[in-house]
Amino acid sequence: MELTLAPNPLHQQPQTISLSKVTTLIGENGSGKSSILHSIFSQKLTQKKYIDKKIVCFSSGQNEKFSNEFLRHLKKTNSNENNLQFSCFYFDKSWSKLLIFLATALKKDGKVRGFLISAGYADEVEGLDNTTTLKIAFRLDSQYVRQVDEALSREARGDIDTIRQTAFHRTLESFIENCIRDKYDFDVPIKKDIFEIYPENLLDVSFDTERLEDGEESINRFDPEIGFFIRACNNSSFLDKEASSLVFKSKTDDQPLELGDLSDGEFQLLFLYAIVDLFDSDDTLFIFDEADSHLHYENVKKFWDSLKQIKGNSISTTHLLDSIYCVGVENIRILNKGKVYLPSNSNELIKRLSQLSNIKKSEFRALTYYKKIVLIDDLNDWYIFRELYKKSKQSFGFPDEHFDEKFDKVAVVKVNSGWNTHNCKFAESKLNWVQNFMKFCEGLDIKTTEIFLLCDRDNLPIDGIGTEEFSLKVQGIKINTSNKLKVHVLSWRRREIKHYLLSNSALGACVAALNNHKLPESAHLQQFKNGDYLLKQCDNGFQVLNETKEVKKGKETTFETKPVYNNYLASLPSDFVKSILSPFIEEVEEEPYGFSREMFQEYISHVDYREISEDITNMYNFIIGKL
Repeated sequence: MELTLAPNPLHQQPQTISLSKVTTLIGENGSGKSSILHSIFSQKLTQKKYIDKKIVCFSSGQNEKFSNEFLRHLKKTNSNENNLQFSCFYFDKSWSKLLIFLATALKKDGKVRGFLISAGYADEVEGLDNTTTLKIAFRLDSQYVRQVDEALSREARGDIDTIRQTAFHRTLESFIENCIRDKYDFDVPIKKDIFEIYPENLLDVSFDTERLEDGEESINRFDPEIGFFIRACNNSSFLDKEASSLVFKSKTDDQPLELGDLSDGEFQLLFLYAIVDLFDSDDTLFIFDEADSHLHYENVKKFWDSLKQIKGNSISTTHLLDSIYCVGVENIRILNKGKVYLPSNSNELIKRLSQLSNIKKSEFRALTYYKKIVLIDDLNDWYIFRELYKKSKQSFGFPDEHFDEKFDKVAVVKVNSGWNTHNCKFAESKLNWVQNFMKFCEGLDIKTTEIFLLCDRDNLPIDGIGTEEFSLKVQGIKINTSNKLKVHVLSWRRREIKHYLLSNSALGACVAALNNHKLPESAHLQQFKNGDYLLKQCDNGFQVLNETKEVKKGKETTFETKPVYNNYLASLPSDFVKSILSPFIEEVEEEPYGFSREMFQEYISHVDYREISEDITNMYNFIIGKL
């Protein structure tokens, strides 16, 4: 299979690339790998090229270039909601539960079903997975009920072009009847609730297709099942995939097994298997953007072995030597400044493999020159922390350079936690990094004395944070290190660093979206208050709400009066907080998408220094030292 690649920002000439089953692009960061994948995806969505191909794109992380473009595509086709047969999809991990369920329910001979059965996570009876259950939030609002009622009136007058005649509505009607509520006639709304969906019910749903006009030719598209769920989940109009869980065969009668209970490798491998099961065909092109990241070697091999057996073709990117070994040199293409090189006609491959094989050792060696190392989920999080701390000390009169000099003495490394995506030990990835670093340092003279594992709290209970040593240290994690090297596992008291950007002064009128009925009035953000503690209104404004608790130490009982922590604000869902902050700190309209430092600086300039949490100062004092 050959693709003609459009010019990209780094290489202004079109290029032709010949694809095998598992063609894989490698190259250093900024070499143009993602630009090429995005170009293919974009040209397919705009129907400029690849009309005869069906394309499915998957990214192991949140790739906003792909997701934003696909969302814009969905919005453009909202008026054509009857069209359930898409020819191009983009998925990230938020789709994992739904796609894995659809794969085991609809593809009895697929890799997902085979994996679940062989691992003992599912039972099969007469070709049916009879143990896996999808629990998902569903609703049908009053607006849609009115649209259906209006359609009935129009049809009574002879108008047949109504919402009731669309493929989406016909499928929705069958889905509700078989999976949500029997004998439902769209006369009343369905309030949002969690419903259990079983494979046997899903198989009874009639996934309708659009009826073609006389003489109209059908073009290559995927089956309508996925198209229906894409439409139904768009903006959570009907289904809310975020409010869902996937339950497998129970380990015990009272302990159901959920997708999050699986290991890191099982989780990611299942999701990749689901994509292949649901979409593989002779004319399918899979686009995988670092889909092998975080996989152990055995699962890396399983992933590439499965791709070598597909009917269609795949184009992917990787940074793993293990993947390059599994793929084979003949299937590698090297990117340098946007230009594609064959391994047979350049020395780019040898240069790149040399970089990959030494990169970790080089990174470790460089880090040993620093006394303090911080591991953090995202480097932007460290930038936000720096700027919040500098803002909090604005009244002290120190120039920014004073603090920048202190921050720059700390080495900061991006290491994802993975805590909020599936079940694992808190800070597990960071702890594994520390073990590898310590092995590298054996026998070396190093300057490093402390490593700080700075984590998002996510779903960790607030009671698990705080020790006698430090208020933001995570309890119960023991790490075996040498006497010369101390390792601290730290966590924000709020779900993640962005929660500390919530400011009454900076949000202005938008603070009303936060101070709504979901938060009790005592938890609202007030002007010149940092939101750390619940407040009570007094004659002269707002004061911190205190509580007195009985404390027993041995046989002695004392009473302590402390402020009541504002866990309502600290535990707000990350998506909700992001929806409030994104217009202020993220670029969504044009490249480069995502977090914008310029927008962020504009936003933080409006934050009053008194509204910054004491956690920011405490974290600085513990890692870097008191002012």
